[in-house]
Order: sequence, then C-alpha cells, then structure tokens
Amino acid sequence: MLNKEQAYTFLKQVYQDVILDLKLDKISDYFSDQYIQVTVGTEVNIQGFHTHMEVLKSIVETRALSPFYDFLFDEEKQKATLRYEIHVKKKNGNIGVIEIIAIFELKNGGILRSNELTRSLPSLWTRSYFVSTAGNVSTETIKQYVENQKTRG
Repeated sequence: MLNKEQAYTFLKQVYQDVILDLKLDKISDYFSDQYIQVTVGTEVNIQGFHTHMEVLKSIVETRALSPFYDFLFDEEKQKATLRYEIHVKKKNGNIGVIEIIAIFELKNGGILRSNELTRSLPSLWTRSYFVSTAGNVSTETIKQYVENQKTRG
C-alpha cells in the first residue's frame, strides 16, 4: 500500500512518462491489465487507452502539464483525486487547454481504474493574430508580457 507521498510521486512519474513523453511502452509498467478508464461517461479498457495514446502521439506536437492544483489521497482505499490542466498544441497548429479532475484507484502498485471529468478552457492564443501599436511601451516589455502569458496558471 502506498502512502500519500508515494502515491503523489508515482502519479507524477506516470504523467511524465506516459502523458508528456508518450512512452507507450511504459503503460504496462503503470497500469493494470484490468485497467478501466471512464472519461465523461465513455469507458475504455487498457487496449482502448493504449489506442487513445497512439492517436494523441500522432496528432499532438507538444504537451505541458500544470502542477496538480489539488491532490487528495485516501490511503485506506488507495484512491487519489487530482485536478490539473494540460496544454496541447496539435500538429495542425490548433491549441487547447483542458482542465481535468481525475480519481485514480490504485492496486498492487498500478492504476486499476480512472474516472475523469474534463472541460476545455478558453485559450488566449489562437491561430489568428492581432496587430496594434504599443505606444510608449518598449519591445522588451512586450516580449516579457507575452512570455508571462505562457506561464500563467
């Protein structure tokens, strides 16, 4: 059985390896053969999850994960609840931000079940562009503003 700190570390590693780095060969290291994922009412098994990750790997250019805004862990039931955002840029140039609330059921050192609620958040940046004058603001100030927008959250 994992304690809260161990569960947090385990899930951070899962997200790094599987979600961000898309190391699909690591899925079996972290997920039970009996894994079930329910996302907004749609259920998939371990094969469906693997297929989903293969599709993501083929269409997504970059991914960035926010810190876990909320992390609750029931040591007795081995259930972790997380809230976080994932920022994606697809290969076609589309971008998106998705907020996710996930409840993971852990068993024998792996993820047995996941229930997720997701919603798309508005994104400041789109494929369109805006042109305007900046008045007495320096180019450096504008660059700093743009960089700060990328790290908000």
